Amino acid sequence: MIKAAAPRVTVAMSMHNAAPFLRECIDSVLAQSFADFEFLIVDDGSTDSSATIAASYTDPRLCIISRPHGFIESLNTLLSHAQGEYIARMDADDIMLPHRLHAQVSYLDTHPAVDAVSSCATRIDATGRPTGRIGNHSDSPVTITPRMMCEANHVCNPSTMIRRSAIESRSLSYDPAFEWAEDYAFWASLIGSGGVVHCLPDTLLLYRHSQGQVTSLHYDEMMEASDRIRRSLTRRLVAEANPGYTDPQLPESPHS
Repeated sequence: MIKAAAPRVTVAMSMHNAAPFLRECIDSVLAQSFADFEFLIVDDGSTDSSATIAASYTDPRLCIISRPHGFIESLNTLLSHAQGEYIARMDADDIMLPHRLHAQVSYLDTHPAVDAVSSCATRIDATGRPTGRIGNHSDSPVTITPRMMCEANHVCNPSTMIRRSAIESRSLSYDPAFEWAEDYAFWASLIGSGGVVHCLPDTLLLYRHSQGQVTSLHYDEMMEASDRIRRSLTRRLVAEANPGYTDPQLPESPHS
C-alpha cells in the first residue's frame, strides 16, 4: 500500500463549547482557495452541541480528536498530531478569509528564513459586525522583535502559520505555567530564541470578540501571566546584552 503524502498544511483548532459560531468557522476553513490541508480539531471536553456539529461534516480533510477538558493539553495534542509542513492556528469562533492559507503558504515558500507568519485581522462582535482592526499599520511585512514582545503580544495567534520544523527543532509547546496567556508565551519563546516571525499587512482573518471569550472570562489571570512573560523575556534580553548581569530588578507589576 502506498502511503498518502502528508498535507502541506495542518489547520489546528481546539474547541470547547463553541457551538454558536462553530459552523461559520468550519465553513470558512473548508472554503479556502488553497486545498492541500488537513483540518485537525481537538474537542476539548465540550458539553454543548460542538461535537455533533463538527461530526456532521463529511469532508475527508477534517479529523476530530476528542479528549477530556484541559485547554493546554488539547493545544499540545494539536501540535503532536499535526502532519503538515506548516501549521495554521485557528480559533473556533473566528472566520478565515478565503485566501488566507494561500497567502501564508506562498509567503513561507518564498521566505525560507522566516519561521512563522501572522496577519492583520478585522475585529468583529458576536453579531459579526466589524469593530476594529488588529495588526501592523505598514504596507509591508513587519518583523516581530523580542523587544516588541517585551511590550505586548504582537502576534495575533489565530492568524498564524508556523513551520512544523521550527516547533520540533526548539521543542516548543504550550506551557501550563502561563495558562490564559499560553499563546503569548509560545510566541515569546520562539522569538526570544531567535525565531523569525513576520506580520503580513494583509487582513486574512475575522477575529471575534465576545463576552464568552477566554480573554473576557479570564482577563485578570491573562494579565498576570502576560506580566510574567514580559518580565521573563526582558530579563533574558538584558542578560544577553550584559553578560554576568542577570537580575535587572524590574519593578513589580500591579497584577503580580
